[in-house]
Amino acid sequence: MTYQSSADEEVDFLPDYVSTIVPAKPFFKLLPRDLGRSTAESLQSYVRRLADAHCISPYVLSAFALSSTASPGAVPDILARLRTPSMGSGASNTASMLSEAFADRTGEPSVLLTTLAPLSEVISNHGLHRKRPAHCPVCVSVSLTDAHEQLLWTILAVAACPVHKVCLVDSVCGSPGTDKLHETRKLVLPGVCNRCGSIGFKCKPSKPANASAHQVWIADQVGSLISLISGGFEPNKTLLSAGLTRTANLLGKGNLSRGALAAGLRKGQFSDWRNGKVRPPLAALIALASSANVSLKSIFEGEAQPNEADSIGSILYAPRIRRVRQSQRSVERLIRIAVSAEAPPSVAEVARSVMMDRKTLQQRYPRQVAQIQKNYLDRLAADKLERRRLAHEEVSKAMTLISSRNERITLRRVREIVRRPFMHRGIYYDAYMTLRRQVDSNLG
Repeated sequence: MTYQSSADEEVDFLPDYVSTIVPAKPFFKLLPRDLGRSTAESLQSYVRRLADAHCISPYVLSAFALSSTASPGAVPDILARLRTPSMGSGASNTASMLSEAFADRTGEPSVLLTTLAPLSEVISNHGLHRKRPAHCPVCVSVSLTDAHEQLLWTILAVAACPVHKVCLVDSVCGSPGTDKLHETRKLVLPGVCNRCGSIGFKCKPSKPANASAHQVWIADQVGSLISLISGGFEPNKTLLSAGLTRTANLLGKGNLSRGALAAGLRKGQFSDWRNGKVRPPLAALIALASSANVSLKSIFEGEAQPNEADSIGSILYAPRIRRVRQSQRSVERLIRIAVSAEAPPSVAEVARSVMMDRKTLQQRYPRQVAQIQKNYLDRLAADKLERRRLAHEEVSKAMTLISSRNERITLRRVREIVRRPFMHRGIYYDAYMTLRRQVDSNLG
């Protein structure tokens, strides 16, 4: 369906349920929060607050923002990638494109400072972002009008809140499946569970865990870097190279190679980073700063200033271990074990054990993969039958107990005794309905 906005623009990539009342070309001039501070707001949080001001969903608002900068065919793919922190507020091209679109529509250039795009020129994106959103349970417990998602929470190396010194938790719902809200009733705002609508994620009542000294130190250092980036500083390879050189000289007492080895880095690897051939990961820079007891922010500024906080000791850089390719003999042996296993594994588990993707494994060993899949499905079917039998026994005992009390058999009373999730079309719900029909037929 094609929609005509007030700016005489045709937008033909929106779903049919969108109202024809659309925002004008200049969106509301909403300012991002806490720019220039470690608690700077992320782009995802800004889009949610702006969408709430326009009384439409963030998805629809982003589609209208991108209508003037991206082709209609590319917009659905871009919007589908905005749900992850790395795409929505990270250093990706998608985040840069969206921030430019909103800066143009709102007339507020500070929106460009709500992403990690300035860092993409000097550090590697690999291992920079979280795959799942996270939050500080104390920060989101403030009033709904003051809460916002911080750009600091999107970084994988950060595991604590530098303000409250508690560990970050995943932004997932803690309520049972029956409390899921309908799409039309969801309040998509920062600090609100988008599944059950709980303000401040109170659906997860667990007490915040205290963060360690290392976690707080890393959060403080990365927070200082966020305050520098969100304040308008643009890092470049020349300044970073100077900062790496001075830090390694300080750590190695004038010897660059010795300084790199002291931080757990290889000489050739450090040389490529210093010469600008390869972009270093953020975890390596954190390890180098902790070993030399300098601030992470000063490395990006081209200096090696001593850290104001107390030293916590060295954090050695531990890169991800590359997978070693196994020999054909060992792969065939692992496949034979999987085929004859008493508890048959899935094809995905076998592929991980032989360090091979599923498609390649199926192309090379089609007969064995088919047998593994059949055994795994038979195992799932047997497990499901066993779970149904146990559920039938538990519900039957609960109904017998209720009948012995001369009480009416209801779902609520059975649920109180069994204490299991009676989700619609679940095994316990089906067991209750089956036994209830038997009881009604006997009474009839």
